[in-house]
Amino acid sequence: MLKLKVGFNGMAEKYMLFVVLLFPVTIVLVKSGGTSIFGVTVLLSLYVFFTQAIKLDFTREEKLFFYSFLLFFLLAIIISLVGGFDKEAWKAVSRFLNLLFAVPLYFLFKAYLKKTALIWWGLLFAVIACGLVAIYEINFGSLYGGFGGRAKAATHPILFADMTLSMTTMLLIAMTTVRKWNYKVVITMLVVLFFGLAAVILSQSRGSWVILPVLLLMVFWQFTVHLVNYYLILLLVDQILKLLSP
Repeated sequence: MLKLKVGFNGMAEKYMLFVVLLFPVTIVLVKSGGTSIFGVTVLLSLYVFFTQAIKLDFTREEKLFFYSFLLFFLLAIIISLVGGFDKEAWKAVSRFLNLLFAVPLYFLFKAYLKKTALIWWGLLFAVIACGLVAIYEINFGSLYGGFGGRAKAATHPILFADMTLSMTTMLLIAMTTVRKWNYKVVITMLVVLFFGLAAVILSQSRGSWVILPVLLLMVFWQFTVHLVNYYLILLLVDQILKLLSP
């Protein structure tokens, strides 16, 4: 069982458990929930970085990680200056400014996230929640108003589809690293596919639909050593199409 420390370290570890479990689902299902959590996490990461991480010796890989984000931000500044640094350009640069927060956030996660497997549980919970909300909204209307016959949760239909598809893809890629397959792994993959695809399709975001064949092809390709599960996947896809067909 994971034992947490007391004092600031204990509070930080508990907070990180909260973040990795609930942040994925919060950003798509709660109005401004993701922004609030991100803001608090950034402030905590800055404190940790300037009081602890800045005293450490960085590895070569860590330095490359930092410099890549810094270079990307500087390129955004240069492009904005060349094109004319007006109000719209400043808005674009301010978005890229978030990239610099990746450095202190890296050390926050490295120092206080002791059980990284919780990341995948958080993504799994989020994908299932998105699928359930999408099915609910299509049948009973939007949770937050502005219903146009498309699933969107607390965001826009396009953003809702993109976020759900991203989390679904991350989970499927992570599952390719599982060496010993059993019925639990098969069921988990089917659940991820079902709810992930249901949310994307019910959002009616056609831009995301373009990537669906690629995603399914990737699943078949990555799981070639598990041919016995192909039939189950095909059955699931068939049931999804029947469920969503008018």
